[in-house]
Amino acid sequence: LAPGEGHISPSTFGKTGTFHKELSFQLKVKDVMHDVHFLSGATYYLEMVLKSLQKDPSPKPSIPTSRRIVTAGGGAHRLAKLFMDSLTVEVVPFKEMESLVSGLTFLHEHKPDKEVFKIQPDGTQEFVDWPDPLYPCIVVNIGSGVSVLKLDASEDGKEPYFTRLGGTATGGAAFLGLVRMMTRAKTYPDCLALAQKGDATKVNKLVSDIYGQDGCSNLGLAPGLTAAHFAKITMKDSNHPDYSEEDIAAAVLTMVVSASTVIARAFSRSVASSTGPKDEKLTQAPYSRGRSTTLEDLRGSAPLVSKAQLIGAAPYPGERKTPVFFVGGFLAENRRAWEIISRSFRNLDCGPALFLRHADFLGALGCLGATIEGKGDL
Repeated sequence: LAPGEGHISPSTFGKTGTFHKELSFQLKVKDVMHDVHFLSGATYYLEMVLKSLQKDPSPKPSIPTSRRIVTAGGGAHRLAKLFMDSLTVEVVPFKEMESLVSGLTFLHEHKPDKEVFKIQPDGTQEFVDWPDPLYPCIVVNIGSGVSVLKLDASEDGKEPYFTRLGGTATGGAAFLGLVRMMTRAKTYPDCLALAQKGDATKVNKLVSDIYGQDGCSNLGLAPGLTAAHFAKITMKDSNHPDYSEEDIAAAVLTMVVSASTVIARAFSRSVASSTGPKDEKLTQAPYSRGRSTTLEDLRGSAPLVSKAQLIGAAPYPGERKTPVFFVGGFLAENRRAWEIISRSFRNLDCGPALFLRHADFLGALGCLGATIEGKGDL
């Protein structure tokens, strides 16, 4: 829309439709300013509407040529015929992973205000600048499942190229399914609201439950780390539980988010180790990445390695901590997930976990950017 045209959507519409007014921003295209707005809703209901329009016997407006829109995701393929039959709209599919990368690049290029943020130890949200340099970086997309991408700068300095490093099937769908099975909640908003009120530590066994606060301090372990998910349930009287449905939902959320955090941390260290400087003296030190460590090794390597770094691979001195962006629909307004991810990254001596205000719309922004730039057949 051209700025000032006066189009105002209701904040909510239908059963799941939402207009995200707070995400709107202005974009300059070929010297013309446009307003960019963001709407979301369940694909299931969109499909129902398209089918009802397709069956509607009333005459449709005469449209001389079909219109084209670029879309990403499964619906770009599954609903293509419905769009054409009901609205005379040609859907042009854009590969999903490529659309995410294109979306992040789009945001980095146009830099809407207050885009990147991190979560402080006290839970407050702090807006930060984009990492410089940005590449290589990692994008963890948490939707129904989870995919982890590595982005590298291209030789021409324009669109980065990406590699899918891995992922996990334990994502938002697992959270919804498990909470629905274990509690009274049925819808995703209900499950998320339940989790926000709960205390996962009443269900999960923590490192401090095993070693105590003093033991954690001596071993260099973060006492708040989860040692075993749902372990406290096995230790208590099942007839008189002292945990609630809210606590169970919070524990499920912690387990699902932790699965993504652990693999993201491992990949970020791997990327940092492959690109950072390496000191030859370190490879000859008593503490080595390539073998098991004895007590004597630890005593002799104290100046080189802190206790906390013994959890996994220790970074090389001066090693760049790889920027890691957590995105995807599961994280949209999911403050508890933001806090879990951020706390885990701090406990595991990673760089700050980074989040984007438009994280739920990266694919859409990637489609928009590709359309503006006229890539390929788009």
